[in-house]
Amino acid sequence: MSDAPHPPPAPSPVHGSPPVDDHAYYAPRPVAAAPPFEAQEPLAPIAPWWHTVAVLLLLTAWATLSGARHRSYDDGSHVATYISQMMLSWMLFGSVIAGISDRGLFFSRTVGNKLRQWRGDALRGLVVYAGIYGTAVCLALLFGVAGLAWQMTHHASTAPPTSTARTADAPSRTPTTPVPPPPSMATPDPIKQLKALRFDPKTVLALAPRTPFELLLWIGISLTAGFSEEHIFRGYLLKQARAYTTAWGMSPRLTTVLSVVVVALIFGSLHVYEGVGGALMVTFLGIVYGFVAVKLGSLRAVIAAHFLQDFIAGFMLFLFHTFYAKLLG
Repeated sequence: MSDAPHPPPAPSPVHGSPPVDDHAYYAPRPVAAAPPFEAQEPLAPIAPWWHTVAVLLLLTAWATLSGARHRSYDDGSHVATYISQMMLSWMLFGSVIAGISDRGLFFSRTVGNKLRQWRGDALRGLVVYAGIYGTAVCLALLFGVAGLAWQMTHHASTAPPTSTARTADAPSRTPTTPVPPPPSMATPDPIKQLKALRFDPKTVLALAPRTPFELLLWIGISLTAGFSEEHIFRGYLLKQARAYTTAWGMSPRLTTVLSVVVVALIFGSLHVYEGVGGALMVTFLGIVYGFVAVKLGSLRAVIAAHFLQDFIAGFMLFLFHTFYAKLLG
């Protein structure tokens, strides 16, 4: 005799009812699909309105302080700067989290508590970063080719006509020094090109790590920025913006689009010290991160993408200072 438990007997048919099919009775029931993230999450404020106003004032002060501090950077050690920046970021993060009514529910929705979820969404963040980086490279190549074509066309249209005819009164002359190329065909200066696109690379280059120890600290800065800034903007402000715009009677789709764009504009305003072009680029990144966060229902993927964006940018600038700057010097 087998000790395996037997399934319960099928209910006896009631008089006048059709017989019960045992196979249909014991067949597994289909599980209803989970509703989308927009339907799962109640669009209600997670903090009082006055706390959101205080957070916006803190971010305004942060942007002003960052602009003044970044303009004063020099070529010395950045160890104290990196440590103070991480401390200020975590203090701002704590001020934001302190006003949330249910912090446990907030973190369970933003980061969860399962390592498997982190691994999967970290790969999604890598895909998001690769897509953004690939798009930026394609646009840079497109504008570079267009600029080179314009330079060649402009040079061909403005170059003086040359004649190979030689007269008796005009003896041939062999130049003793090379003739410099016209300004339009000279080797482009990447710093000047960035400034022409309304970027200000001087501050970014001054902030970049230059030593292996500073690069190690830069990893901490990238992790801090990815975790704290995504929680502040895509976690806190985006939820608050969606809650308040929903209360105004907007449709869910319009609520999401408007909230993502407004929060991305606030996010980009903190990077005005990089120039108008740098602020617009960060705003574009904020829009992408916002839609990814709403679509996936958590911040794990955008935290990973944000970390990769900051770390790889700092690592490339570290290589620039280590090798390219030495060749130029």
